Amino acid sequence: MAGDIDFFGYERQKVGQYIYSSDYASLYFANSPGGNIVSAAKAGLVQSAAVSYQHNVQPRFEAGSHELYWLTGQSLGSVQVGRLIGDLGILAGVQYGQDPNNIKKGLLGGLEFKIGRLGLQGISVKQDILMLSGCVLSAYGLSFNVGGLEVQESMTIQTALVKRGIRA
Repeated sequence: MAGDIDFFGYERQKVGQYIYSSDYASLYFANSPGGNIVSAAKAGLVQSAAVSYQHNVQPRFEAGSHELYWLTGQSLGSVQVGRLIGDLGILAGVQYGQDPNNIKKGLLGGLEFKIGRLGLQGISVKQDILMLSGCVLSAYGLSFNVGGLEVQESMTIQTALVKRGIRA
């Protein structure tokens, strides 16, 4: 079936499902070992979040030849989160003093970013999930602007492992 023809004569066709919108993105603290979402608490009022995960890659050449070899190092990730302050601070979802995820020792356990629609009219829709484990809080900040009427907090987290998954 052909797509619709618009005012300028262009034919439009649907491609794929839909592009994810931040309206459907959520951040959860997973406080159990290995970042199990079953005991997760949603980090509410999140305004921005950015995740990066990289490892060091260095090219190496063999002397007297054009052969290229890749030297790859260990991986490491970081997460920056900014949010408005509500009744509780951003770390309210983290359970204090419970080993092995004890924030007093700097350990947060795991985080999960869920992207996708949670369900439409009783129909379950798949979600993209970014799972982070081995998380350590490395920075915390607080800012406000009297004219803006908002109080915001931010944090930076280092993570040892980032995995991607899909949940139905």
